Amino acid sequence: MALREDKMGQTWLVPRNVTEFIPEGHICHLVIALVDGLDVNGVEEKYSGTRGKPAYSRKMLLRLLLMAYWGGVFSSRKTCP
Repeated sequence: MALREDKMGQTWLVPRNVTEFIPEGHICHLVIALVDGLDVNGVEEKYSGTRGKPAYSRKMLLRLLLMAYWGGVFSSRKTCP
């Protein structure tokens, strides 16, 4: 299985960065810095060159999980309504 690209700087139709809407002191900046500092190349190498629809980035999934836990959501079904 291939990996989907992790696009933290993805833009909208207007040339604005989504992270511009997040206040400076928000906890997500800490989560982004922590997860980006991790080395997940060993895990993601398993997915390179594989067939099928690309999987989500392991870093993106970890950021989602940490932010859900921070918000008190412990069920994966409740993370994405």
